[in-house]
Amino acid sequence: MISNPSTTGRPNPPSDRICPLLGLQGDPSVVARYPTEAHICFSPKQRHHPSTGHQRAFCLGSYRQCPYYVDYADGEALAAAKRVTGAPRSKLQMSVRLVSIGLVTLLAAAVVTLIGTRPLQKLPWFNVNAAATAAPTAASTPVPATPAADVVLLPTVTPTPPRDIAQASLAAAQANQATPQPEGEVYTLTPKTGEAGWWASGETRPRQIGDSFLYAGQFTGQTYIAAARFDLSRVARGAPIQAATLRLTGLRSEGITPDTPNRWVVQFVAENNLPVLASADFLTIFTAPAAITLLPELQPADLGLDQVNEWQLDENVRRWLEQQLIDGATSVAIRIMASTNGDNALFAWDSGMGSESKGNAPALILSAGPPPPTPPPLPT
Repeated sequence: MISNPSTTGRPNPPSDRICPLLGLQGDPSVVARYPTEAHICFSPKQRHHPSTGHQRAFCLGSYRQCPYYVDYADGEALAAAKRVTGAPRSKLQMSVRLVSIGLVTLLAAAVVTLIGTRPLQKLPWFNVNAAATAAPTAASTPVPATPAADVVLLPTVTPTPPRDIAQASLAAAQANQATPQPEGEVYTLTPKTGEAGWWASGETRPRQIGDSFLYAGQFTGQTYIAAARFDLSRVARGAPIQAATLRLTGLRSEGITPDTPNRWVVQFVAENNLPVLASADFLTIFTAPAAITLLPELQPADLGLDQVNEWQLDENVRRWLEQQLIDGATSVAIRIMASTNGDNALFAWDSGMGSESKGNAPALILSAGPPPPTPPPLPT
């Protein structure tokens, strides 16, 4: 049994006053319990963005009186309809996405073979909003922080890259280590106190900061995600990052078997898109736009107690980290999420904090060259 998640209580059951046709843009399986422009109505009469006033009057209250409401007697039929229709950024993109999702999966596998990591991979189960898959240099609008809210998530099934390709890339990544460069320095960065934790979709207490475990996955109907922040202030602005490694160490597994369909993904999130962890709620962490998605994704065989998951970050990621420093960022966050393919598949990595930690904190290891004689000017 899991001790830590249960300390904050069971998830609150979804209210029967919330319209089952409602879902968030980018992930129709998620429903906020307050009016938001990110909601989409998946009515077969007309799929649309209901106004916040309409949501107050119908979607989050008397939805059976709504002119768009259609009663789905079969809950599985409703879930299937929402999975099929999805919530892409436009009607044209919806058609393209549904036709080409198989091609996207094959392309992701090819990218794993060529470079191991790649910025901004649009993994289907993480397309939580339009900004989340923008290029690193593109302007993105983070979802504003909102009050703590319960959410409802329905399982989705998503194809994954071939296992032999993912395993080969992970083995190659684990064989590489950052080494000091001439006249440079190696930085081993770990989260400071209060800069790592996990969030659950249905918890009455919206976050667990400083816990020993970084949970990600599904358990008893709730979705868990984890995040950690690395302080970059020691790294000189303008110094070339010549090698970089991200390392996580497993601490607890619950309900995961070789046949578990879930996959786990780690993403980098820029400081300006996730400036504070300590006061953030589940939706803030869940919807923060990701700048980099690391490949290969983690499969059940990659997870285990004391097992190290390590990525050797490619040039694209290193250039992005350099640009973050040049732009004035003093930190960068990672987010760990899982595909919602099945319940009771939960894994935790060591946060390096708390009484049950084994001291294997998440580590971002940067090998940087000498800084320029004059630091680059900060953007104005």
